[in-house]
Amino acid sequence: MTTNIQNPNNFEDDIDLLDLIDILKRRWRIPVTFAILSLVLSIPYSLSIKKSWEGNFKIVMDKVDAGDSLADLNSGQKSLVSALLGSQLEINNDLKTEVVILESPLVLKPVFKFAKRLKSDAGENVENWRYQKWIDTKLNINLRKGTSVLKISYRDSNKEHILPILEMMSKTYQNYSKS
Repeated sequence: MTTNIQNPNNFEDDIDLLDLIDILKRRWRIPVTFAILSLVLSIPYSLSIKKSWEGNFKIVMDKVDAGDSLADLNSGQKSLVSALLGSQLEINNDLKTEVVILESPLVLKPVFKFAKRLKSDAGENVENWRYQKWIDTKLNINLRKGTSVLKISYRDSNKEHILPILEMMSKTYQNYSKS
């Protein structure tokens, strides 16, 4: 019966750095070829990506009763907001409800139409634009955690469109808050 006793002085299982360097010297073509191929393929891809620009602004929101903020709306508009928000209208003093209202077509539809007109004037086809997809892809509306600060970001491929759209959105929010 033979026993396998490991000798602490046995270095056969250790990696020898000199052997590793020798392997890399012999097979240098593989990593270099991979690096060159990656570079050649990534340059045209990066040049073909459409540039995107982003602008943002922040709004400090007061805690308001969602019912009070809708008091000036007619019954048709109230039913539209109720359909959009469901049971969230019952929650008083909830900033999240106000954020959902600010994302609704009732408030942002004029901004959407303005953005559509700008794109159309620039020669882009906007026939298939839909409001919800525009909100999902172009806008990012976040309530800062633990605060009443709302950060609104707008993304577009045309740098010249961002500022006018953000300005209109800011005016729309100001008009909404006054009512």
